[in-house]
Amino acid sequence: MHFRAYVNGVVHWLAFKPFDENEPRRCSILAFDIDNEVFSEVMPPYELAKDASANLGIFVIEDSLGIVGSNMVSVNVWMMKEYCVEESWTKLYTIDLLEEITNFVWFWKSGEALLTIRDLGLVVYNPETRETKNPGIYGDPYSLFVDNYAESLLLVRGHG
Repeated sequence: MHFRAYVNGVVHWLAFKPFDENEPRRCSILAFDIDNEVFSEVMPPYELAKDASANLGIFVIEDSLGIVGSNMVSVNVWMMKEYCVEESWTKLYTIDLLEEITNFVWFWKSGEALLTIRDLGLVVYNPETRETKNPGIYGDPYSLFVDNYAESLLLVRGHG
């Protein structure tokens, strides 16, 4: 799963808190605005933040911040429709497959999801048809990784 995403000029990371029965949220999303050099916190969907058994990852979905929660059998896909508005988290769909989902790799601009399934390897999941197809890419399913790239002429100041 991905633990960082770059959206709106801001780098986001998943942050996990130690278990505390008095605090139902177990995770949050830390954000660093590169232009203003300011840290902030973005709240994930409450349903995912309180689930101690969910394997979480953050992604860019349609140029918006997205988060997925997986429990090996199903994956819930959420997108923040309005940046930094907690109430705007919207559940897009749930992936329920008979096979065990071992890794959620990436979203394509078409809305399809790239994921790995035990004994099948890398597959493309279409949320409209709820079907998977083989993209013809082979390798160790645990080593597959994709990241986004944004060209920038921004000068990062060093300390010293």
